[in-house]
Amino acid sequence: MLHLSSATPDLVLFDTARTPGTGLVTAQQTGDLDAARRHPVLCRRCAHVITDASLRVVVDGRATHARVNPAGVLFIFDCYRDAPGCHVHGAPTLEASWFTACAWRFAHCAHCATHLGWAFSGASSFFGLISERVVTE
Repeated sequence: MLHLSSATPDLVLFDTARTPGTGLVTAQQTGDLDAARRHPVLCRRCAHVITDASLRVVVDGRATHARVNPAGVLFIFDCYRDAPGCHVHGAPTLEASWFTACAWRFAHCAHCATHLGWAFSGASSFFGLISERVVTE
């Protein structure tokens, strides 16, 4: 593991088998991730590390959800406590939210800008990452 710089002391870079030097997590999370449990979740398109499988969380009774958006598109996604490899943008909105009292914003890969899912905040905060757009190492 390598701390990125003194300007970002809370971010840590670690190597993954697939893409050395691309694992980006917070220093606090590295304490949560012992070597035996590290399973990076990567952007399927560019292999940028998005989060770690150990950060999956249960939301509304399950960690994996299948939901249809207002345009009729089905998304199957997994919930994660955090996804530091995502860039989140857009104003938070409750419109068409799949989770009561949770606003959502778009979450894209911070490296290639692929839409990976959503960042939810409000009653609880978590990321919903589209299963077919990420891969677990």
